[in-house]
Amino acid sequence: MSAASTVTRNPVNTASQARVGSTYSHKAKHLAYLLAAHANEPICSTLENFWANKTVQFLDTGNAPSNKELSEALSKVSLKFPIQLIFSLMIASVGVALRWIASSLEKEPFTYFAGEAEEKFAQRNTSIKSVDFNICGVRGFTLTDGGVAPIHNKFKGTDQTRIQAIIAKLKEENADVISLYECFDYKTAMELYEGLKGDYAHFYFNMGNKNPFAPNSTIFVASKFPVKNPKFEYLKDETLTERAKKSGKGIFTFDLCDKEGNPVFTKISTHLQHSEIPGKPTGDEIAKRKKQVERITEIAEEAAKNNPVILGGDLNLDREEWNQQPASKNWDCNPSLEAGTYSWKGDKFSTDLMQAYFELPWWKKIFCPPSFLYYHRDMASNAQQLDHIASYQSQSLPNGLRSLSISMKEVGFDPNRYQSDALSDHAMMVGRFVVANREG
Repeated sequence: MSAASTVTRNPVNTASQARVGSTYSHKAKHLAYLLAAHANEPICSTLENFWANKTVQFLDTGNAPSNKELSEALSKVSLKFPIQLIFSLMIASVGVALRWIASSLEKEPFTYFAGEAEEKFAQRNTSIKSVDFNICGVRGFTLTDGGVAPIHNKFKGTDQTRIQAIIAKLKEENADVISLYECFDYKTAMELYEGLKGDYAHFYFNMGNKNPFAPNSTIFVASKFPVKNPKFEYLKDETLTERAKKSGKGIFTFDLCDKEGNPVFTKISTHLQHSEIPGKPTGDEIAKRKKQVERITEIAEEAAKNNPVILGGDLNLDREEWNQQPASKNWDCNPSLEAGTYSWKGDKFSTDLMQAYFELPWWKKIFCPPSFLYYHRDMASNAQQLDHIASYQSQSLPNGLRSLSISMKEVGFDPNRYQSDALSDHAMMVGRFVVANREG
């Protein structure tokens, strides 16, 4: 069972809602981000229509496609793309300007919305459930970067889109707190909010918009519990590399509270530096993640002076790299998760697709929308455990948790072929834990 009773909202938190959620600047910021999302929609839908939607008509056969089938599929998607791309890029420039305006109105580097559900309260000695899930919401590139359908596409033979199926799965899990990753755009975030607002009391999303030309952190959080001390910290530029260099990646830290407004535990949610080839991380990528994990550990050590700390997220490092981190000795990571299980199954289909693209004759290739230019032969990666849930082993607050168990929920993904009904290319991480009573 999830932790406990439904009652009226915490007065302290209601004041916070009024401060963050109802000011004119908040409404103006929301409107600017909403208009920016509409301005960005043509470029997103253009890429999805010509790169994904028309391609998958030839690939959604239930079998792993051959190189010839991939090339034939790519050859059929090129016709009007350049004209639409130029037009949509012009409109997208308006979206960039609107994102800059919206970010200038921010008092905090995130957007907060109150849900419609009544608050529940975190309790000690009661099971608490969390979900951490990378939803692969890369608008325009979900096929090439994840091997799954565009997030607003309807599943084959149904009226349900992938984002609606994700919402349904989250409702089924009914976790007390959820953290989602790769929620790249405001439209996706608002659809998640609209779908979940009847089940959750507090929402934090659209975090880290320091650069209107680059993605934000892509983190989306929903909580049934009262939230205190929400804080988003940007990862320093020197800890990022390649495509992530100018992004708004960061660390979101927040306290979950009891009926009296006292924090029961602290949650850290983050999406760290990725490897361009997950199975073959470079020395630079490993070094950047090492610095990021060190910073997370510093934050956890400070928070753990008062509360137990749970870390969850797509850390983009596998078990071996995690165990080589000096800071890993401070964490109990993925307890109860069996060896040989993997949250990310690989990317053979998407890398085969990109290889077929690069092998097209130039007069066909120039009319196909490329994903990112980091693909090359033999780059497909095997399964990796990239997603993690861990508890901080604090010397300041020993025995903060009575128990922590981790499980994974499969979401229908097959790395070898395209499946229109896969929820994501990552499995859903589910944590269950019990916070001990304070001593004394």
